[in-house]
Amino acid sequence: MLSNNLNLRKIGIILLVFSVVLTGMGINLRTPVSYAAGVVYVSNSGSDTTGDGTLAKPYATLYKAYQNVDSLGTIYVVDNIKLLADNNKKFNLNKNVTITTAPGVDTPAVIQRDQAGTSTLLDLTNGQLTLKDITIDGSIPGGGPVSGRIINVYAAKLIIEEGAILRNNHLQSGLPGSAVYLSGTSKAVVEMTGGEIAGNKSLNNGAVYIENGATFSMTGGRITGNIGGGGGVYVLPGGQLKISGAARITGNPINESNPQMELNVNLQNTSSFLTLDGDFTGEAGITAQGRMTAGSQFGIAAEAGLAGLEKLIADNNPLLFAVYGEGNKLIWQSVENDAPAPGGVTEGLLSWVDVGKSAIIDSQK
Repeated sequence: MLSNNLNLRKIGIILLVFSVVLTGMGINLRTPVSYAAGVVYVSNSGSDTTGDGTLAKPYATLYKAYQNVDSLGTIYVVDNIKLLADNNKKFNLNKNVTITTAPGVDTPAVIQRDQAGTSTLLDLTNGQLTLKDITIDGSIPGGGPVSGRIINVYAAKLIIEEGAILRNNHLQSGLPGSAVYLSGTSKAVVEMTGGEIAGNKSLNNGAVYIENGATFSMTGGRITGNIGGGGGVYVLPGGQLKISGAARITGNPINESNPQMELNVNLQNTSSFLTLDGDFTGEAGITAQGRMTAGSQFGIAAEAGLAGLEKLIADNNPLLFAVYGEGNKLIWQSVENDAPAPGGVTEGLLSWVDVGKSAIIDSQK
């Protein structure tokens, strides 16, 4: 009997010590523990007050999920949600976060602009954000222009992967970049490996706007159907646009009344250049301001002999085609130029093939 009492007293002491330790760590045994998680869920039926980020009790807003997800984590969007633009809520933590549609959902979820906020939807100022199998729609339900972009990228990295769509942001002012704006430092980087930037409108500054040391690297996906005098991608001196792989920047009209006139890659000033960063199987329309004549440089290749120069098309000028110049420069050549194209041009054709330099223009017999 004495032995049993001693054992019970030992157990009681152990439990008391355990309770004191947990209390000292700030853990209450009677209430749920709040902690960051590798995976959190967001739903239009969720709550930022009573939710804990689990599938059973999801959060209601993307910002709440971002604040509570691990430094290397995933935010799963369960269904279509709204996003209220708020200049005071920035994505400014040093995290590597992916936003995507939750597993088991048949169609990609839509993050729709809340009509109560017309400024920029996402301010990414630190860390890395990946968008995959998710749509962000910048339009106001019922129509109407907005005063901000879909996403700003400052000193941070944005990755746009397959299934991600940034669409329908219609700017009412001359604010640069209707969908994506990159600026600030060399740390401002966008890598687009898939997905789409489409249906955005601006007055004169493009759907994607690159300046001040920022880099937009595109190896896949499409930038298309964006309307405005600035083009699909607007590149200022100091900004870098690198393309390779299956990237496509086409079908971006200057205005709605004349959709045949396109402005796809808009290289501003004589010091803005396109970089061909690898073999190219996609297609890109190019407008190099003040340099749309034979012999003018519009870009540079990362190395000699890259395939796909024939996929670099002069916007609205079928007589120009891309060739290698001295020092891996990319320059325009013209079928009307008296000088023969490298490798020669077969008489009666408006096209030529230079196998050694991988520059091909389709035959126009």
